[in-house]
Amino acid sequence: MSDAYLDIREISKRFGSFSALRNIAFSLAKGEFVCLLGPSGCGKTTLLRIVAGLESPDEGHVLLQGRDITRIPPAERRFGIVFQSYALFPNMTARKNIAYGLACRGMDAEATDARVREVLRLVHLEHLGDKYPAQMSGGQQQRVALARALAPSPEMLLLDEPLSALDAKVRAELRQEIRSLQKELGITTVMVTHDQEEALTMADRVVVMNEAELEQIGTPTQIYERPASVFVADFIGTINFIERGDRLEAIRPEHIRVLDAASRDGHPATIRSVEFRGPFYRMSLCQNEQLLVADVPAGRMEGWRPRENDAVRISIPEEFLMRYPVR
Repeated sequence: MSDAYLDIREISKRFGSFSALRNIAFSLAKGEFVCLLGPSGCGKTTLLRIVAGLESPDEGHVLLQGRDITRIPPAERRFGIVFQSYALFPNMTARKNIAYGLACRGMDAEATDARVREVLRLVHLEHLGDKYPAQMSGGQQQRVALARALAPSPEMLLLDEPLSALDAKVRAELRQEIRSLQKELGITTVMVTHDQEEALTMADRVVVMNEAELEQIGTPTQIYERPASVFVADFIGTINFIERGDRLEAIRPEHIRVLDAASRDGHPATIRSVEFRGPFYRMSLCQNEQLLVADVPAGRMEGWRPRENDAVRISIPEEFLMRYPVR
């Protein structure tokens, strides 16, 4: 990337005989929000820790605006870090938790107080500055942790599974707030997550990792609609795999058309189950002993109440098929 702000160059890391990362390479543009996405143990947190300076790679380099920072200590990188565990001081108020890092950097009391007020406003916690962590909800504590990371005006923001400890409703609200704040500040951000929905809704680009390697990097649309491998196709969302000799064909459930049994189009199939999912119904179908999953918009189901063992016909549009070699 010619306008790279952060360069990850051929990073490898081993712990004894275990390879945590193998030849990871990609770049970020200034102001970009990138998610490192993958299953547990794939190496994404190790990579984030190397970017932060908390781990050293065995091979490769990390460059910030063309400057090699691979061996520079974390304190000298001026990166803001938010951990899954919040890591707040329990005996300090929200205000003092945020101010602590500023005082360590030598900021005077008046400037510190002004900056604390500013970041509390950014995370919508002006009214909770004098509360202790135990007096706040998980979402509020995570906002304090975010404010603390942003207070020193870092060059980059690093987020390690910041929302995984929160319930679904709070997680959805906070991810919108984090994304809006990141856009407002224009701060380059790298976030680790194993949650596909978080990655697809928050990121400008997604780095999909598996077993210490980079599987694919692309926009959320590219990752979802054109996965580069069987692993990515299977890991991101729901997918149907159909074996055709020496290749696999894959299609998303929303692209399968379910038709009335009397239709002249498509091929015969049998309904095995129907689940109501709010905006759509998810059908499990059997066609020539092949099990398929199809999502039918709720609006198309008016007046039709399909049941188990009902006959239907299904159509698989050619333009939505993805093909992969069988390994």
